Amino acid sequence: MTHELVALAGIKVEYSSEVVSVDDESGTVTLADGRQITADLIVGADGPYSVARQAIVGEKEELEIGPYCTYS
Repeated sequence: MTHELVALAGIKVEYSSEVVSVDDESGTVTLADGRQITADLIVGADGPYSVARQAIVGEKEELEIGPYCTYS
């Protein structure tokens, strides 16, 4: 249902795209295939060692990984 609502709103979603860099100032994501995508919102849902997280937080932080959540 959510996918249908997103499509109806005209929002493009990129699935299974490897992100190699994120510029959080411009909202630009560079993908492994060389494409650059600029967006109003970037969702980095690629786990605790996320490229998006590192771009926003800076250096890699020591993470505590538990059975249900990850935090720094």
